[in-house]
Order: sequence, then structure tokens, then C-alpha cells
Amino acid sequence: MNLFPKSWSWFREESGATLVETLVALSILVSVLLPASLFLGYVAFNPRNKDKIQAIGLAQSVMEQTLESYNFINKEKRMGKKWTIRQTVTRHRDLVIIDVKVYRMKDVEPIVSFHTERIYHKLEAADEKD
Repeated sequence: MNLFPKSWSWFREESGATLVETLVALSILVSVLLPASLFLGYVAFNPRNKDKIQAIGLAQSVMEQTLESYNFINKEKRMGKKWTIRQTVTRHRDLVIIDVKVYRMKDVEPIVSFHTERIYHKLEAADEKD
């Protein structure tokens, strides 16, 4: 039994993907892309992530300022109405331990905590020779 009329003879000779193959490919594509797009959308638009990114920027800025200026003191400061930044410096001879923690104003636990340990040698003898 011939399903196609003579005028459709070109259709029988065409090679390509069948309907089943196309549907399988489409279902695989949707099953991979849909969860990936949902996950990326959640990560990009979650307000908690925006707060964390901002807190990381604040902590990094304070840590860099402290290391560049050799300003090794304990301090706590407020940044706007939202953030509290607590810097703790501990010294053991040449070893300096710096902790920077960023809190939301009323939170007990920090959102971000940076820690570094550096050794600073005093070069007073070299300075006296010059």
C-alpha cells in the first residue's frame, strides 16, 4: 500500500531524521537545558547571593587596606545601615594574624570571614647602614 501520491515521490527518497529521532533529541535537549537554566537563574537572582558577593567585596577591601598600610590594629566599623566589619589583629613577634569578618547588622554569625598570617621582619639594621 502506497501512502504517498505520485506527486510526493520526492518525499519518500529524502534522507534525514525521522519523527521519533527528532522527538528523542528534543527531549534530551529539554531535559538538560531546563534544569541548567533554572539553576543558573536561581544563582543569578537569589538576593542572598548578592549579599554574599557584596560582603566578600567589603572583606577583601578591608584586608587589602590593612596589608598595604601596615595598620595592624583591632577595629570595628559600620558600613551603611547594613554591614558591620570586624577586624582582629594578633601579633606574635614577627607573625601577624589578621581576621576580617563581615556581619549583617543584627546577625551573630559572619557572612564572610577572611584570615591571613604574615611574617614581617624588622629591617632596622639595614635602614641604619644607609
